[in-house]
Amino acid sequence: MRDRLKVFGIDIIKGSVRSRSRRPMYALVRMTGPVIASESEVSMFCLFRLLAEERPDILAVDSLQEISVDQHELFAFLQRLPPQTKLVQVTGSERRETLGKVAARFNISFNRFDPFAEARATAQVASLGAGAEVIAFENESEVVASRHRSPGKGGWSQNRYIRKIHGAVQLKGREIEMTLVASGLKHEKKETKAFGGSSRVVFRVFATRNQVPVKVTESLTRDGVRRLCEEAGIETGGIIYVLRTSGWGKSVVRELAEAGIGAMVIGSSAAAGIPRGGHPAPFRQGCR
Repeated sequence: MRDRLKVFGIDIIKGSVRSRSRRPMYALVRMTGPVIASESEVSMFCLFRLLAEERPDILAVDSLQEISVDQHELFAFLQRLPPQTKLVQVTGSERRETLGKVAARFNISFNRFDPFAEARATAQVASLGAGAEVIAFENESEVVASRHRSPGKGGWSQNRYIRKIHGAVQLKGREIEMTLVASGLKHEKKETKAFGGSSRVVFRVFATRNQVPVKVTESLTRDGVRRLCEEAGIETGGIIYVLRTSGWGKSVVRELAEAGIGAMVIGSSAAAGIPRGGHPAPFRQGCR
């Protein structure tokens, strides 16, 4: 299996995750098995786009400080990774070593002043089994169906409007539950009753994110939706998990409506910046 392992190794060229004016640019080395497929300079945005497109087995770094400022940002970073991609810190976890020491154990030498050489060494030692996987989530997932908006101050049709929203949330909660039952996934359900239906339905699913029957798309662009259709397919009534909501328009809404999706789950990094679950709502009608 290791001879077909796909690994991304990165190292910062310039900028910093702590800076708002000089965002980081990374040296990215892509490996397939023992072969280096390509080397390029990418932004964080482009890195996630490539991760979503190619879904490597490992994203290797020599320091977590190159991708996140604190634990909150690290959670958000991990949530944006494809489910099958492992984040590996090749210098270890509790007892950390320098990249040079780790590489030397595998008879790999590199120029530590060259970001591409460091990214290359990072990818190589990760493909050979070095480092520690960074895990921030248990084997549980949370799916939340909520109204995602306030009913407002009121008016002649206020009660009818509230019933319509709460009824839609309750219906979507039942559909999600039927999907989980049909998939044989163990789960717990917590429902908040409200006028005309439910204001919030939370499912605690005892499975990893890639086991939950939700299709993941990087963005709500036409290319993102079409790529999802080609790679994973969209079933009528299905659920789509969106990592980023920027860039969407009427044409995207039209394509999703024609596909007949049941709900969109907006990733926390796109919605509220909280590293957990998402906020589904009933659906209605260059790098760098």
